[in-house]
Amino acid sequence: MCAASLAVGSRAICAQALPAQRLTVGMILPRENGSLIEDVTAGIELGFEEAVRSSALFQKTVFLVRAFFTSPQGAASAARDLAADDHATILVGGGSDDECRAIAAECIKRGAIFMNTVSRSDDLRRTNCTNLVVHVEASDAMYASAGKNTIGQATTSTSSGCDIVLWHSSLERYGAAQLNDRFEAKFHKPMTGSSWAGWMAVKAASEAFFRAGTSDGTTLAAYLGRGMTQFDGHKGAPLSFRSWDHQLRQPLYCVEKTVAGATLVRDVPDLARSSGPARALLDEIGDDSSHVACRDAVR
Repeated sequence: MCAASLAVGSRAICAQALPAQRLTVGMILPRENGSLIEDVTAGIELGFEEAVRSSALFQKTVFLVRAFFTSPQGAASAARDLAADDHATILVGGGSDDECRAIAAECIKRGAIFMNTVSRSDDLRRTNCTNLVVHVEASDAMYASAGKNTIGQATTSTSSGCDIVLWHSSLERYGAAQLNDRFEAKFHKPMTGSSWAGWMAVKAASEAFFRAGTSDGTTLAAYLGRGMTQFDGHKGAPLSFRSWDHQLRQPLYCVEKTVAGATLVRDVPDLARSSGPARALLDEIGDDSSHVACRDAVR
């Protein structure tokens, strides 16, 4: 059996491995040097390294191939190359809304999964929803709901409003400190929400592959959408994808500055202070099941 490999585009190295034993993940992002894209890239790279180490325990192989684009047409071409030529069945990344739609359309044609780690667009999760497109980055609706959730909860020591984020480098509980330390040790900068989204996408992709025992895109999409499929994202609650918009249900964070300049970070919702079921509380952030019904194709 082939050993796990860190090589890029190394599918020939393991040509004899069965598809059920090999997963190729495609990183697909704009060819630009903005901090958001750099952070997503770093998160994907960390997630991949950890997936390779885990794959040895399951006697499976995980590869990462990379493609970049500068336009929606380029995004479609890059997605097509990853899925058709590199046999990637899960594409991780994204770009503008139009670029995400182009990537999604190509994935649908080829039975591959697109894991969006960039766009917050509600439209992508509503009228453009499909079970082959899942969202790790939170939606605009989730950020808005989380902001409303914090109204009246600000501490008396704050001097500014609450900034809602996907992740924060000061988080410590639930294994967050260890994750932040691993990221900073590798990249010499703090982990951001975009970094966390890239890392979490690869973690969910690889764990679904290990557990489901197949790299087939449509089968993995069904597995990700199962109600009992859960992942540990070091956020204090099991994370899972909603059936109605394929959005990762997860806590967000309210970041505030005190008058003295200290940073306060609070979970939204604060699951530790609530007696209600975690999943029900998380589904109060963003669109609920009555708000959107997932369609079978991107329009």
